[in-house]
Amino acid sequence: MKFKGKLLVLFVAVVVSLLGFNLIASSSVCLLKIAKEAGYEAIESYRVNCDADTYRIRYIEDKASQFNCPGFY
Repeated sequence: MKFKGKLLVLFVAVVVSLLGFNLIASSSVCLLKIAKEAGYEAIESYRVNCDADTYRIRYIEDKASQFNCPGFY
């Protein structure tokens, strides 16, 4: 194979690699843009809300068991 043929194969490989990488990376860029626009909530506040809800449920169950209410066990 002549030098020009090898150079052509190298050029085609580089072009195909760059195009393939850009196709794969372009969807990641869109995902990053969407993720930055989306709001977020800190995990600590979620845990606090979950603990508060759990506390309320236990409180209601305790009160219901004191009065022997059916359906709250």
